[in-house]
Amino acid sequence: MAGSLALADVAVMGMACSKHARHVRLTRLIIGIGRAGAVIICLVVRPAAAYRPFDGTDAAVAKLNEVEIELQPVGRLQTGPQSTLVAPAVIYNYGFAERWEMVLQGQVETPLSPGGPSTLAATGRSSNT
Repeated sequence: MAGSLALADVAVMGMACSKHARHVRLTRLIIGIGRAGAVIICLVVRPAAAYRPFDGTDAAVAKLNEVEIELQPVGRLQTGPQSTLVAPAVIYNYGFAERWEMVLQGQVETPLSPGGPSTLAATGRSSNT
């Protein structure tokens, strides 16, 4: 009987070792696939597009010592029941260094319904690359 118990112990240990070996192989396979995927992503990526934080302006930067003026003579802004006349809206870009520009913008808003005084709104300034 003692001999048969020893054989049973060996069989159980063999099954446990084979399960552990399969688990280790599966873990290594998953890690290998993850690493290969990371390498592929790094090789395939493209340069990121820049975010331009100004409405209605182009994505290009004004060249050195160049002035760009963008003008919206008249526009209408509808916010819920409130209707507003936007006249004028101006964006002024000046290229003060290579690939850098200064941006000044503003617009005059006049409420149409119900009427009210005109206000200088949406003003801003920035330096961008």
